[in-house]
Amino acid sequence: MALARCGEGNAAVPAFQRALGADPTRFGSGIMLAELLRGRGETAAAEAVVNGLRAIDGDAEALGLLEIAESLLNLNRLKDAQDQIRQAAALGTRALEVRADVLVAVASELNGGSAYTEACDWLNSFPFLVNHAQAEGERGWALFFAGQAERAEPVLRHALELDQDLRPGFPHYLLGQIERRRLNIPAALSHFTAYVERHPTGSLSFYARVFIAQMQLLGGEPQAALTALDAMALPGVPEPVALRAMVHLSLGNKAAADADAGATIRDTGNESWLRLFAGIVRLSQGRTADALKLLPDKAYPWAAPALSRLGRACAFLAQQNTDEARRLVQTVRQEEAEATPLALAQLGPLAAPLRSSFPELG
Repeated sequence: MALARCGEGNAAVPAFQRALGADPTRFGSGIMLAELLRGRGETAAAEAVVNGLRAIDGDAEALGLLEIAESLLNLNRLKDAQDQIRQAAALGTRALEVRADVLVAVASELNGGSAYTEACDWLNSFPFLVNHAQAEGERGWALFFAGQAERAEPVLRHALELDQDLRPGFPHYLLGQIERRRLNIPAALSHFTAYVERHPTGSLSFYARVFIAQMQLLGGEPQAALTALDAMALPGVPEPVALRAMVHLSLGNKAAADADAGATIRDTGNESWLRLFAGIVRLSQGRTADALKLLPDKAYPWAAPALSRLGRACAFLAQQNTDEARRLVQTVRQEEAEATPLALAQLGPLAAPLRSSFPELG
């Protein structure tokens, strides 16, 4: 493969022949060998190779193209891999079903590159993948991060029905986020806990633990949340500290809340969603100008939906700027309505003037 890609076709031919001699089912090597032989004008020899592959498996050509696609994916040549898969698809569907893992790997690469719509389109082009657990996990991931949580939810639940221990797509984690947004605390806790139990070293297990602590806080268990966050606290790691500020605030530990807010501001960049928690602490201190700097007119869809704008509205109400507060409330109702209960719960008693001035918030 390396020789062929470097343009050393004559040297690659015997290497492919030796590969097939050792393992005749290396269909990708056979397809590459036949292509090189044709390029040298050895048509009869190329046909002999292809016929030998077909004698082993009638779908050998398509399977070989998928093997080549897998190799290209490993070299980060996504578009080339997709082209190979499309060629394989033109030969029938059986090989695609046998090597569905390669199709799903393409979707995973697309999701990893934030090409969520393209990932959905890719998966939708292979209808049989609807019963493939990993494919449904990737589809749910793509829909969720494309801002289509309602469409993602049944897909993620179907993925779990197919495989409860599914890792790609992290359905438990994403369902936890969907239920958290609705302030469905028991369901959110169940999904986040399931993710941590199944994937304790998974890439999102740290955040799952953070959100477990948040659900414990909002569910009336601040001491359990504090214990969990203290156990996660590490130098230079701002997430537990930022949320711990909210726990201390709920417990009336004003000095501790202020210290955690200060550390969060110090250890995070200006665009960090974690600063929103520090903004809430500043709001509780009556420092509305500081709160407004930390609570931008911006959505944080998965991390802190509706919190920044509603916290900002609280600050404007405190400054008697009702018009700006009303505008923010209307924006939230239009763009982040489902997350309003979660944001109001995080604001706690600070949201009382907001609820009183805008009863439509519920």
